Amino acid sequence: MLLSTFAWAQQMPVKVACFIQRTLCATKTEDMGHKNVCLNCRKAFNMGTDYNNIREADCPECGRPMILMSHRFRPPKKTDDKKWLTVEYLIENGFKYQHVYKKNEAGQLLNTYADYPNNLRDAKEFVDEYKEQAQKK
Repeated sequence: MLLSTFAWAQQMPVKVACFIQRTLCATKTEDMGHKNVCLNCRKAFNMGTDYNNIREADCPECGRPMILMSHRFRPPKKTDDKKWLTVEYLIENGFKYQHVYKKNEAGQLLNTYADYPNNLRDAKEFVDEYKEQAQKK
């Protein structure tokens, strides 16, 4: 199988191979970096990975201040009202998708990250369980 895949790749025209490489690289890096998020317009703008250039800004559409979010944030679809309400709830309670560590039964922090919730019910439990790791306003 590997040999046949390699043979196929050798026969591929250079232009096609370059297109595939650019597409794969764009797919890998488009979600990287911090994001400015407008909760009013439900849009996220990638700030990239130049950490000297990361700052909050005003939304280019509505003019309201946007919220600077961690690189871990993956914005929901604009039409997904329930997930956007969950995002708003988490932000209001100090969770901007920063690293949050899981706890063991004794309440000690582990060296693994907790998964962020996808719905409001789970978000309320998440905020209650990890409130000591929330960012202060």
